[in-house]
Amino acid sequence: MVFHDAYQYFEQDYKLNAVGTVRVDPEHEPGAKRIGELHEQLMHNKVVCLFSEPQFPAKIVDKLAKESGVKTAVLDPVGADIPAGKTMYAQLLGNLADNLSGCLKP
Repeated sequence: MVFHDAYQYFEQDYKLNAVGTVRVDPEHEPGAKRIGELHEQLMHNKVVCLFSEPQFPAKIVDKLAKESGVKTAVLDPVGADIPAGKTMYAQLLGNLADNLSGCLKP
């Protein structure tokens, strides 16, 4: 489960089973009803990883992970800590792949 729907290419190319997103709208925190739905999704879909993003507070992701026992990792879709330059995009994709695969390993 990802923080927001930004990883369709990775999901399709690597046949990842994304079961949902924490935030439907990145500008608004999910309410109690949505958090309950997320918890149900985590439990019923055998989710292995729950991903946060450094641009947003991780408190909801951390709470869901603690309650469900799901591993967490950070995905940075904008590469905020990567220096601008010719290799930035390659580094961004490499970081995403490393963090995805690292969390998905048993």
